[in-house]
Parts: sequence; C-alpha cells; structure tokens
Amino acid sequence: MGSVSTTPWLAPIEISERARRTSPQTSMSPARSTARRSRASRYAIPISERRPLMTTRDSDGRGAAPAEPTRRVRGRPRSDEIEGTILKVAGELLAEGGFAALNFDALAARARCSKATIYRRWTSKGHLAVATLAELPDPALPDRGDLREDLRELLGGVIAIFNQSSAIPVMQSLIGERARDPELADLLNLAFQAKREGLANVLRRGVARGELPAETDLEFLMDLIVGPILCRYLCTGAPVVEEFVDEIVEAALTSFALRPS
Repeated sequence: MGSVSTTPWLAPIEISERARRTSPQTSMSPARSTARRSRASRYAIPISERRPLMTTRDSDGRGAAPAEPTRRVRGRPRSDEIEGTILKVAGELLAEGGFAALNFDALAARARCSKATIYRRWTSKGHLAVATLAELPDPALPDRGDLREDLRELLGGVIAIFNQSSAIPVMQSLIGERARDPELADLLNLAFQAKREGLANVLRRGVARGELPAETDLEFLMDLIVGPILCRYLCTGAPVVEEFVDEIVEAALTSFALRPS
C-alpha cells in the first residue's frame, strides 16, 4: 500500500500501486498551467471588466481616463503567478478553518497581495472558494478499449488526488456552507458538473463500444460510481482501497449491463 491521508478526522485511506501510477505529476507543464488558468478563470472577473487602479484627468479636466501603462517592476510576479498564489492560500485557509476562515484580510496578508488584487478577480468568497476547487488537478482519462479497466484506472487517479491534496477538507467546508449560501450552491453545482465530465466521457465511450445500453442514464450511473467513494471520504471515514473500487465498478456495470433480449 502507498501513502496515507493526513486529514485528521478521516480514517487512514490507502492507495494502491495502480493509483500511484495515475497520480498527478508534481511539476506543472505549460499545458497543465494553461488548463489551471482556464479552470480558475471561470470564477474570476473578466479582465475587460476589471477597474483600473489609477486614472488621470483628460486634458480639459472633464473626466477620468485610464493612466498610461507603467513599466512592470523587475521581479514582480505576473498576473497568473499572483492568481496561483491566492488560490493556493485560499485552499489552505479553507482546509484549516472552513468557509468562515476564508477572510480576505488574512488571505491578503498570507498571499502578500492587496485586497484590491483579490476583489478584482473574485467578487465574493463564494467565487473564490469554488475557484480553489476548480484548481484541483484532474486525473488522466484512460482509453484502453475496456470500460472496466478504464473505470478502475480513472477512479484510482481520483483517489490519488484526494489523498495528495486538500480536496477533501475543501469540499467538506464548502458542502457544509452551501445550504446557507444559495450563490455558493449554484457555483458548486457548476464546478462539480465540470469535474464529472471526464467520467461521463469514459462512460460515453463504453456506450459507443456496446458495453453499455444506448439508453443508459449516465447521470444516475455516475452517481452510483462516485457516491460510495465520497460517502467514505466525507461521512464515514472508512478506508478507500483498491478492492473497494473494484466492487463499485462491478456493482455499477452489472446493474447497467446489456441483458439478453
């Protein structure tokens, strides 16, 4: 067995060699960096709508016009680097103290930026919190030509991400808050739906190969596959091991298998 979850309120969660093979790389490639910015930008204010920090009077003094762009100070972090730092620190605050701990004063101090820098990108705590969830890496999508093997490998990658990141404590804090915050609930629905798209693609390929009936309710099937894993992580704390993943895959596919006419 491999690494063990360090989340104090969860039972030890084991991952297998297969899960480690599908775990995310620690170094970020240019493509992964672009994907990260794309995920986070869904919840950020478009650049075209951000307010300029400084303005200067027109020559006749009748209004304000954007100041001339100044030369960037050497060594100053670029915009994507600042956003990455803010999202990392926001995830740490959520994991440490839940949604209530996501205080913009504390965030600005720890990220070493101004609150204006944060507010220009995310209009509310909800937008920022969900952006940290979107920031989490996605597992590789296998395509081995066999639905069972693809699902086992995909779920192994999901478990590796859960064990090696702040995903579970962040989700715990946000799910607990969604009942009190309708805006956050809507944003979470969008984020979770985006995270399920990889699994949906694997299942669609299974339908195309004839491994699942054409009329399969993919949303319900995804609930059957993901639900038991999240239940153990978020509710019972029971270990999530390779044998448990195999049982989930077999139970789900047996329920939806093609039946003789």
